[in-house]
Amino acid sequence: MNILIADSGSTKTEWAFSDGLKPIELRKGGGMNPYFSTSEVLENEIISQVKNHNFIPEKIFFYGAGCSSEKQISLVKNAFTTVFPHAEVTVDHDLLAAARALCGRSEGIACILGTGSNACHFDGNVIISQRPALGYILGDEGAGSQIGKALIKAYLYDELPEQISKAIVAKFGITKDSVLEAVYKKEFPNRYLASFSIFVGENLDKPEMRDLVRTELNSFADRHLMRFENAQGLPVHFTGSVASHYHEILSEVLKERGMHLGKILSSPLQGLINYHLPQA
Repeated sequence: MNILIADSGSTKTEWAFSDGLKPIELRKGGGMNPYFSTSEVLENEIISQVKNHNFIPEKIFFYGAGCSSEKQISLVKNAFTTVFPHAEVTVDHDLLAAARALCGRSEGIACILGTGSNACHFDGNVIISQRPALGYILGDEGAGSQIGKALIKAYLYDELPEQISKAIVAKFGITKDSVLEAVYKKEFPNRYLASFSIFVGENLDKPEMRDLVRTELNSFADRHLMRFENAQGLPVHFTGSVASHYHEILSEVLKERGMHLGKILSSPLQGLINYHLPQA
């Protein structure tokens, strides 16, 4: 039986094409967040990223950012059933993907720290509590979008050392007007903001950049992790590029709060393969 497993964030989608016994191919494509896409856009992405590779799935497990309400789940599910009318389609949110990939069938706290952020308490079977996901404008503490936003704000407010400001101009060629247009007028402003977090990672030897990351991770820990019951007694797992890139600072932040850092996966896909295809 052909099985398709996908984990999709706002920036990218990772796919595992399987014959039911083992993954036969892994691929990457653009993000498929229903909050930023129409049904037509989603269908075109599915055709481009899956159908054009001559793979006809019979079962589809799609986990995606933004797939947390019935409306958004239906939007994604309808797109898949339009392209693959005979497939059995299951759509769920990316936080459950993180929980299953990180915790397997054990209890723990599962967190996403990528373009966006989120966290939940998983009992090994279901999510029993989770923090509100408010997106890049109101939430996403500790995420790439917020690290990038903090950098750009500091640059535009002239709060950075001259050497760092010059490096930002040399790398990105930005102006106040270009930033405002990208954030307020163009598509995918969260991706745009997150793209600047790469610069922070490349300059982590500078105290200002390290402090910026620590401030964001402190905010994530205090606003999310510390709100879970028994947070100090459970392993705290992470998936996402921010967690991978800044794992040393993340470990320090958790240790200061008496928490135990568990797994860090750059992507949940391999964990999802292990969950859905345990014999692979």
